[in-house]
Amino acid sequence: WRGTLTAPRSGWVKLCVLCSGSVKVFIDGRCVIAGTRETSYFITNAYSYPLLGGAMMTAGTAAEIVVEFSSPFSPLHMFMGKHLHLGWQPHSLLPEAVAAAAQADATVVWVNQAAGEGMDRDSFSLPGDQNALIEAVCAANPNTVVVLNTSGAVLMPWLDRVAAVLQVWYPGEVVGTAPAAVLFGHAEPGGRLPITFPATEEQAIPAYTGGGAVDLAEGVFAGYRHFVRHAHTPLFAFGHGLSYTTFEYSDLRIEPLSAPDAFSLRVMLRNSGTRSGSEVVQAFVGELPARVPTPARQLAGFAKVTLGPGEAAVAEIVVARRSLSYWDESAHAWATPAGRVNVFVGGSLADERLTDTFEVA
Repeated sequence: WRGTLTAPRSGWVKLCVLCSGSVKVFIDGRCVIAGTRETSYFITNAYSYPLLGGAMMTAGTAAEIVVEFSSPFSPLHMFMGKHLHLGWQPHSLLPEAVAAAAQADATVVWVNQAAGEGMDRDSFSLPGDQNALIEAVCAANPNTVVVLNTSGAVLMPWLDRVAAVLQVWYPGEVVGTAPAAVLFGHAEPGGRLPITFPATEEQAIPAYTGGGAVDLAEGVFAGYRHFVRHAHTPLFAFGHGLSYTTFEYSDLRIEPLSAPDAFSLRVMLRNSGTRSGSEVVQAFVGELPARVPTPARQLAGFAKVTLGPGEAAVAEIVVARRSLSYWDESAHAWATPAGRVNVFVGGSLADERLTDTFEVA
C-alpha cells in the first residue's frame, strides 16, 4: 500500500501497527517500523501487541508512506483472522513532557519494550519515540532517572546524559511499589545483571531470523563469553549492578576441597559507605588447560553479603569441580583437566578486584 501523509504540525509523528504477520513501514524511503506478530492481540484479547515507530515531519508537507505486509498461515488465524491496522498520532506529547521536566526537581522517565509469545524482539533499540523522549527530558532536566520496563538488554544512546538507570524487567503486580521503594531509597537496588548489555547491535550474537532452525555457531562461547572472546566492551557487563553504598575487597584465600567440590574461595568484604547494603561477590575462572577451546572467563560461583556501614565479613564461594570441566565428545562425559587455572574475583565480569591461581589435580 502506498500513499501520502501530511502532518498538521511540525515535529515527531508516532506511527503504530496492529497486525498478524510481518510488516515494514517506510516514510520518504526510510524504514520506521519493521517487525512480526503472530497475532495483534493476546489470546484473551486483553492485551494488544503493537509495533511502534515514527518520524520527524514538517507541517503541511506531504510525505510518502509505504506499507509492506505479508501473513503466511498460522493456526491462530483460524480464531483471530489476518489483518493490519495502521494508526498515527499527529500531536506529539514530547513538548508537554519537556515543559513538565523543566519545572521539576527530578524526573523519572518510564520506558517499555514488549516481548512475549509470538512477538520476539528483533532489535535492541527502544521502540517508538522513547529514545527521543529521554533525550528531550534529560536536556530539560539532567536530574533524570530512566526506568527500563523491558524483557532484556536495550541500547542507551542517552546514557551519559541521565543521572541513573534502573532496570526493573517485568515486575508484575509490584510494578509500582517495588521500583518506587528503590527510587525513594527505602530499598536498595540489590540485583545484578544475568545478561550482558551490548554497546551496539553489532556486538551481539546475530538474532534468530525465522525459518524454524537455529544455528548455534558460537558453541560454548554464548552469552557473556561471546563478548570476552571478541574483546567487545559492552555497555554493562554480566553481573553488573550498583548499590547505595560501596564495598572494599581484600585478603583472597583459596583452599582445596575434596570432590565433588574443587576449592573454597574466601574474600574479606567491608562496607566502606554510609548506608547498609549488599554486595554480590562473583568468582570467574580463566581458560582451562584442556585439549579444546574454553572461555577466558567463566562464572564459577557467587555469594551475596549484606553489611551495615563500616561492617566487614568473609564471603565464601565454594567452586564445584564441574565448573573446571569441559564436555569430552569422544568420551561422552565431563572431563576435568589437570593444571593451573586463573581465578578472578569482583563485583561483575568487568570488575576484577582480586586475582589468583589454583592447581587443579
